[in-house]
Amino acid sequence: MFQKPFSFEGRIRRSEYGISVIIYIVVALIINVIGATGKGAAVIFIAYIPLLWFLWAQGAKRCHDRGNSGWYQIIPFYVFWMLFADSNNWINEYGLNPKGIGNQEMKKAEQIISPNVQSTNTAFKADHSAQVVLQPDSIGLRFDISKVDDSKCGYGEACWKIFWQAVDLKILAGAILRDGDSNATLEHNENVYCLSITWPTSGRASDVRKMLEKFEPYKQVAANPNFIDAGQLVKEPLVDDGMIDLAGHFVSKSYRALPALEKVQKENQQEQLKSYSESVTNLQGFDIKTDMKCERCSKSILSREKFLKELTNHGLKFNQQTNSITVSGSFSGYSDVSKLQKLAQELEQLSALKCNNCGKIYCLTCLFNYAPRHATSGGKACFSCSGSVSHA
Repeated sequence: MFQKPFSFEGRIRRSEYGISVIIYIVVALIINVIGATGKGAAVIFIAYIPLLWFLWAQGAKRCHDRGNSGWYQIIPFYVFWMLFADSNNWINEYGLNPKGIGNQEMKKAEQIISPNVQSTNTAFKADHSAQVVLQPDSIGLRFDISKVDDSKCGYGEACWKIFWQAVDLKILAGAILRDGDSNATLEHNENVYCLSITWPTSGRASDVRKMLEKFEPYKQVAANPNFIDAGQLVKEPLVDDGMIDLAGHFVSKSYRALPALEKVQKENQQEQLKSYSESVTNLQGFDIKTDMKCERCSKSILSREKFLKELTNHGLKFNQQTNSITVSGSFSGYSDVSKLQKLAQELEQLSALKCNNCGKIYCLTCLFNYAPRHATSGGKACFSCSGSVSHA
């Protein structure tokens, strides 16, 4: 706490900011009391300069802790968020979490992302003053703008789409993303767009490079040279386009990388759904084997055991508590399950019900539309003996 009270960089907790406000008020009162005597007006004026600097610096760091620019503190009433709102979890674009949340997970993240890479981190302390020794690792990608299909979006976003098609988001945990036209492009010497990915630890750039070297769509639009290292990247006029925390989520604003990722994820989901839909025939094509007949209409129907088995065979499940049919297993992630819902309705209509008195079997359609009311329960009753019915 109060390691660099006059610095505008980094992050601080709300407790430190609250104490800073109290210090400001106490010192300001002392200065005002001295000023009321009319002595040393110039000295008092000068004393306010470092005091205000201190308050603004601490305020800027508290804004950073919320993931915002330091200028947010001039917004009316935003001070209440600064005093009471919690920190952004994990690291953000302004630095490590001052509470230590997520910082201590760095080693675990490294093992998940690159298990063969030895960590270069020092041991973490329990408090937020943890010091980390990191060896940054970067990779730069170069795209030939003239070869990139930008008919549906800007070429910057189109480049990121190609990137996300090849690279898993998990491998970018903790990475800072940057992009922009190359310096030579701005000088009209080439037509190249660059993507930059930087991690706080080593070992991941080589993994990304291997993925892209095998990815044909990137090879088709890559400029020469395809990749550039950290030394060349610092010379390029790239801008920040997002930061990914250790959980694999964007934690800062992104105008091209994140929209591109969302489009790729949506396209992948639609492709999976299309593939699944194409593998399923029309409803009539499902192989549903009945084992009973309705006493009234002679319709082929399903016993309870067979009904539940057919649901399972077609990716559905029956909830006995709510008496409802839902999509199960690997199908539950699809946004369009209309075919399965129709199948569920068809299976429900084929469900057999049995009279508890005479044992006769009826289909759901006949009972629902034509059967009389049961004298006691008020539900549907058997056509023959007016007894109660239940699933066969």
